[in-house]
Amino acid sequence: MNRTLHYLMIAALACSFASACIFAVDTDMQGEDPDAGSPDAEHLDAADTDDAQDTQIPDADVTEDADTEQPTPDADADADADVPVDYWVTITGPGDALTIFTEDTGEFVEFDLECGPDDCDDMLECRFGDDDDPGEFAACTSPFEVHIDDIGEGPNVAEVRLVDGDQSLLDDDTHSILIFYNLQAQIEELDSSEPIEFSHPRVGDYTVSCSHPYCETSCQWSDGDSPQSDCSPDETYFLAVPDDTDEVVDLEFEACSTTDFGGDIEHCVTESYTFQYVDPVWRAVDTDRLQSCALLDDDSLWCWGNGELHPLGFGPGNSEIQPYPRHITFADGSVAHWRKVAAGDVHTCAITTDGDLYCWGNNISRAVDPADSGGLYHEPTLLDDEHTWESVAAGAGFGCALNDNGEIYCWGTDFYGNLGVDSPDLDGLNKVELPDESEPDVDPVAWTALDAGIGHVCALAENDAGGSSYGDTVAYCWGKGEDRQLGDGIANPNRSTPHLTSPAIGESADEVIALTTGDRHSCYIATTDGDDAAFCWGKHNDGRLGLDDPGTEPAYPLLVHDSSGTTAISAGGKHTCSLDGSSLAFCWGSNASGQLGTDDAASYHDEPTVVDFTEFTSNNFHPLDAISAGTNHTCAIDNGGEALYCWGLGEDGALGTGDTDDALAPALIYWPHAR
Repeated sequence: MNRTLHYLMIAALACSFASACIFAVDTDMQGEDPDAGSPDAEHLDAADTDDAQDTQIPDADVTEDADTEQPTPDADADADADVPVDYWVTITGPGDALTIFTEDTGEFVEFDLECGPDDCDDMLECRFGDDDDPGEFAACTSPFEVHIDDIGEGPNVAEVRLVDGDQSLLDDDTHSILIFYNLQAQIEELDSSEPIEFSHPRVGDYTVSCSHPYCETSCQWSDGDSPQSDCSPDETYFLAVPDDTDEVVDLEFEACSTTDFGGDIEHCVTESYTFQYVDPVWRAVDTDRLQSCALLDDDSLWCWGNGELHPLGFGPGNSEIQPYPRHITFADGSVAHWRKVAAGDVHTCAITTDGDLYCWGNNISRAVDPADSGGLYHEPTLLDDEHTWESVAAGAGFGCALNDNGEIYCWGTDFYGNLGVDSPDLDGLNKVELPDESEPDVDPVAWTALDAGIGHVCALAENDAGGSSYGDTVAYCWGKGEDRQLGDGIANPNRSTPHLTSPAIGESADEVIALTTGDRHSCYIATTDGDDAAFCWGKHNDGRLGLDDPGTEPAYPLLVHDSSGTTAISAGGKHTCSLDGSSLAFCWGSNASGQLGTDDAASYHDEPTVVDFTEFTSNNFHPLDAISAGTNHTCAIDNGGEALYCWGLGEDGALGTGDTDDALAPALIYWPHAR
């Protein structure tokens, strides 16, 4: 009987999750020679016997049967045709079989391929994918590269096979290596590629992210301090540079991910963030009777002064004088990003970058929380987040704010009609309506700016009419008017609703571009004949209006003496300060505490007088970006924001110089975090 008996020999090494797996398979490459005869067993010579032994046929009985029943192949036939070909292939990655790859492995991940016996490289095919998209097999060579961006969180599989045409040469078609996930972790919003600048210990509030669900993280400062206790994935924590660190400090961030899938395997990635100290850059400043507050360019808020009535917002038990800037935080240590700040008589209000409105301090007049009465609010307290607020003004026991719809709302006490409505709701916010004007050149359509004094408010409105007497922006005032500070041409009455401020007397058509309110006077900057100049009205004792006629107390805007080119203006208690076109500072009015900064003993100046910066410059030319006049002191930010100066009354610590001494000329504030 003619039949061919094939012996299948399989050498299979179990493919567990190890760094390499080998498949050894008899691929049935033996076959019958159609031209071969069928010799008897007695024709099997010694050489044939040796060859038969080399095949390691395990069963002797089967061998005998094969010798007696199976014809002997022709001696000229290829001896290798009788020997099974054991094809095998391995694939190894840079880690374990359960491999964890990270972003720092480079652009590509390489898998080493080996196959046998010899001359099999041109039979390799590879693919990479997952269950949803396993990919297509294509010819490949060792190393087989997979782009790092193609590795998802897993599981992912890299597969290799041996083929001859359409025929697989392995019993198990492919050999694979499992890639479970691509670990990615970072401190969000921090860039490790360049130094991160800081000017105070609290760098900010940040969140740690990690792509794997079982991820543990730690943050360790290079100076040896203990790791951040709240450096956990998906949680916001307060990143603070150690107080006693040098100008450069590194933060080592480590994320470790574990899984028990196929064995307890842990993999970690590390990232180092470098922090570089720089001097603070100031963006805005505002002052009042007891306190000063300023914003840095990182949107952090700092206040200093007398904390007795808690206008500083430092929390309970902090009612003492604070003579240098202190960071405003919430009770839990968290911080907000601030856009605007307004210092009031005994309270402070500020707006976040998201447009939410907060206040703190003495609430006896409901200026902090109109729904409550009395009490001291020691930290920023949310007053309203239903509107998106643009700017805020704080008076004596009340406040007003402007939202992004051009609407003004006021709250708190209403002693003089300063809330801007006839019948105010003292428990809530009161919308100040735009007047329905009978003036032919005035048609207000939206509020654009505002400021609050002790008992009155002035605001700008977009004018949709415009004409010979009024420009495209007009001014309104309301509240206390007994000192003519409303500027509507009438002496003494209080106004509970907005009244149009008269045009500047003796001037051509004007465009109002900025305004400010003081204790009992008001000012604005208007464009007349193409030039920007300052105009003031109201109480004029101590020369606070800057008029060349000290006996005049106008109920309408009058041109401030020699104020051509004015670009900014701020009215304080009994004095006023401005910046000219060269950003130089001028002040006028009462100088009883040195609040004019002129470095002299004069009790007042009734004309704009240059502020004395000779301590810092040889020619007294010192450009400023912003200036704010408080009740008895003044603060200003230099051009570029790299320095903050204050001068005047120091007994409340409102100068921020670290002591309570008066300053007759500008003095640098004390920055406690300087390296």
